[in-house]
Parts: sequence; structure tokens; C-alpha cells
Amino acid sequence: MPAVDAELEDAVRDGLKEHAPVEITDDKPPLSSFAKTKEWGAEPAQRNWSGSPEVAVKPDEREEDKRFPTPTPTTVAGANSSVKPPPQPAPVAASGRWWQRPQPGTLAMDPVSRLTHHLGYETAQAIVVAGLLGVLAFVALGGQFADLYIKMRGAAPTSGEVTLLTIGDEALYLWNPSEPLPETTPRSLLAGYVRFLDEAGARVVVLDFLLDRPAAGDDELAVAAVSHGAVISAEQFVLTDHSSGREFVPGTTPGLGDAIFGGLANFQQEQNRLFSSSAMLARRAPLVRRVARARLEGSWPGNMDGSEQTGAEIRPAMALAAAWLYRAREADPSARGDQLLRTLQDQCSGMPLRCEGGLEALGLPDGPGRLEDPLEINYRGPESRDGLPTVRGAQVMRLMSEAALLRGLGIDVPMVNEEMSALLEDRVVVVCRVDQAAAAGGDRFVTPYSFPLLRDADMSGGRIQAQLIDTLLSGRHVRHISGWLSLLLAIGVAVAVVYTRRLLRDDVHTLACVVGFVGMVLFGTLLFQVTDGLVLGLGLPLVAGLLALIAVRVHSWSLE
Repeated sequence: MPAVDAELEDAVRDGLKEHAPVEITDDKPPLSSFAKTKEWGAEPAQRNWSGSPEVAVKPDEREEDKRFPTPTPTTVAGANSSVKPPPQPAPVAASGRWWQRPQPGTLAMDPVSRLTHHLGYETAQAIVVAGLLGVLAFVALGGQFADLYIKMRGAAPTSGEVTLLTIGDEALYLWNPSEPLPETTPRSLLAGYVRFLDEAGARVVVLDFLLDRPAAGDDELAVAAVSHGAVISAEQFVLTDHSSGREFVPGTTPGLGDAIFGGLANFQQEQNRLFSSSAMLARRAPLVRRVARARLEGSWPGNMDGSEQTGAEIRPAMALAAAWLYRAREADPSARGDQLLRTLQDQCSGMPLRCEGGLEALGLPDGPGRLEDPLEINYRGPESRDGLPTVRGAQVMRLMSEAALLRGLGIDVPMVNEEMSALLEDRVVVVCRVDQAAAAGGDRFVTPYSFPLLRDADMSGGRIQAQLIDTLLSGRHVRHISGWLSLLLAIGVAVAVVYTRRLLRDDVHTLACVVGFVGMVLFGTLLFQVTDGLVLGLGLPLVAGLLALIAVRVHSWSLE
């Protein structure tokens, strides 16, 4: 029987050589091993560096099977055959975090990506386009980041040298109940306020009223002004000849004589183009102007006799005259506004007007520009909380009436109590109207505190004058960072947008850029607040950053 078994095994081996493309070793595996190979399914053999096939061995083979290697199908190199190339590795999932840009050859379809892919792209596109259009419209239509900074800063520190005395509806009713809203402020009422402020020790009194027409009570007001010695009233110039730029101002009525010094109360108003509105925005105020000026009384031609007329007179702004007189009377209590006129005549000349010195030459803190340039107003705060002490005119009238009644009874009492004295002594006091008639007459203006619409007249002219005087005395002026620094910042922002695109996923990158732009605005606001007036212009940097962001988004979308 052993001979029969040997012949049978040789026949099987010869059949395998003819039909199976395998190499058979000299070892003789049993039939059970071949059957087991068919049942398991042999794994493809891989070639090593020497070219010989390697046979995969099942990890759970019995010890006796390891003596006979399992025949494995393979391709024998020859004339009609070729070696199969090794299989290519399949893409693997990205191993970075969800917010990182996936590496080439990886799949970044983690749950967060699948959820936010489409929504993130649509939202990013809308944010970028809306932001770009908003910034371009803001810059192109006259918007200034100084307005935004002033609005976000709120109340700012004050010098403590300016006080406001407001005449409201209550004070006018107490004065004359039969005519509670007079178009012209009673001169006798103003005279009473000047006497009260004189007794309170106010160093300079500013009457924010046009006194260019004669009215009842002028003599009384003139006597009170002469007694005080430093009273300034408002004058307003108008453009009379557009071709030559000639400006004319009606001077203080001759009935007040030299008792009251007149200063220009104009603001350089700008048309609001951000939104359709007839309201004018008060951003700047001229400090010095060359104007034609006349002081007349009566009708023509008799009023020409003895009148005062000048063809080109250098006149200061009311706020500048008040600040200068306040500092001058600190050293010389007898100083008068005429001395300021002579100083300006010596320093300013030519057409257009050019002044040699600036505010520093007048004894005031130096400003950001030349004296003939309009000064940008560094507002001290909104009308309701600007930090300037405010005294109500009705309260002053009650104190004056009580003192008058007691004096009529032979009791000599002071009109000014200690509380009033602390608010008025050695200060510039601005007297102005804040009633309904004054607002209807155009004595309210649009300021940056009505941002972003810039449509509502939110501050009285007298309060703006008081804040401007405070700025001139303290030297806290608006100053702008050089345009070259803004250009460099714009280049840096654009480069940062392009560089970070390589690190972040597209929707996350857009969100990060928008957050960065908002952070720039907050930084500019903080810088303006800390320095009290330093303006970082962000128009060019934001436009450059948004354009760079759109460019990288378009590039990304074009590759999809």
C-alpha cells in the first residue's frame, strides 16, 4: 500500500503543476492543506526587494500546518505576463482640528465640516459683500471715523474752567408770562444775568446771542457789561459774493458801544450725505476770518453818518476770543478784546488769509493746524452728560428775585450763594437759550453723537461753543495719524488676510477676518479715548482687507 499512496501523490502533484500558476516546493503538503487554502482564500502575495514571493500565513494555523507552506496564486514573470503594481494608498481622514485647513490628499468631512460647509460659505459671502459695501459707502459719502470714535467714547474729561448758564422755557415764562417764547431775548434779562455773574466772580461772560439790532434794554445791558469788563457776544458772517469769496458780518449794535466785544459764532457745517437729510453736521469751527464788517443804526442814508465800516477786518471766533481773554485776564485783570484784534492784525495778512503763528502765539495750548484753518471740534460729550457744569437760568432768576425783595426791605444779602459761587467764580460762563423757540430758529445742530444716521439736531449752539472753549483752554484737540501709517497698515492687513487663508478653513477664515476688522475699530476707539483725540483712520485699511478677503474667497470658490 505504501507504493500506491506514493503514486497517487505524484499524480496530484503533476496535475497541480499543469493547471495552477504556482511554484510547488519539494515539500509535499497534504490534501487537507490545499482544501484549507481554498476555504480561507489566500491573500495576494507581495514581492520583497529580492523578487521572491512572500506567503501570508494565517495567524490561527495549527502547528502541523506550518510544516507545509500553503500554495498561493501569483504571477510568474515571463514573456506573456507582468508584475502587478502595488496598490495606491487610499485617502485618509484629516488629523488636524476642525478649524484648520485640511492638508492635500486628506478628507476634512468631519461632522462640524459637513454641518457648516454650505451654511458657512453662504454666510461668509454675505458678510464680506455687505461689509465691503458698507465701508465703501461710509468713506465715499463723507463718513469719518472721528465721528464714530466720538460717539463711542461718550463723556470726556473737561478743564473745569467753563460753565454753562441755560435760559429755558421756565426762565422765559418767569420773566414775562404774557410772552413766554420771545423771538428776541430781552436785553434787560441779559443785563440781569451779567450783573449776577459779575457778583459771582465770573472772569469772562459769553452771550451766545446776536446783538446786531437795537432793542429795548440796550442801555441797561451796556452798563452791566462795562461794569464787568469782559463780556463777549456773538456775530455771524455770511457769504455775500461767491465769485470773490467776500464775507460780511453785521457788528454789534452801536447802542452797546464798546461795552461788548463781538466774536464770530459760525460753525463750518457739512452736508450729511450718508442719508438724505437737510440737516448740517457741525464738525469744525473757523478761528480767524477776514470779513467786511459794519455797525450801523437807523435807516439809509442817515445811518451812514458816523457809522463804523471796514472792508477787510480780521475777526476772531467767539470761542477763541473767550479763551484768549480768560488767559489774558488771569495775568492782567484789565485786559480787553481789542488787544487780541491788534495781535491778529500783526500776525495775519494776505489773500487768502495766512497767519504766522498758531494758538501757541496767543498764549493758548498749541493746536493741530494753522490759525487760519478751521479747528475740528473735539466734543466733550453728548448734551445730557458732557461734564460741563450747567446752571439753570430759572434758578438764577429766583435767587435774584429773593435778593431784590430782601434788599427792598432794607436787608442787604448777597445774590450769589456758596453753591453758585463754586460753579461760577473765575470761570468762563456761556449764556445761551435752550428753549423751543431757539431750537425752531436753528440754534440746534447735528453732531457726531447722532451717529450713524447723523440726522437729528442733538445739541444747542451754546453748548457747542462751551465745549469748543473748553478744548481751546485744555489743548485737547483732534489729531489725525499720518496717511503714510494708514497706507502701511492697509498693506499689512491685506498681507495678513492672504497669509492666514493658508492656515484656516475658508468659512472660519472669513469669520476670523471679520472679527479682526471689528477689533481694529475697537482699537481705534480705545486709542482715541486714551489719547483724547488721536484719530486712526481705518477707511483704507478696512477696504484693503475686505478686497483681499474677497480675492482669496473667489480663488477658493474657483477651485471647487
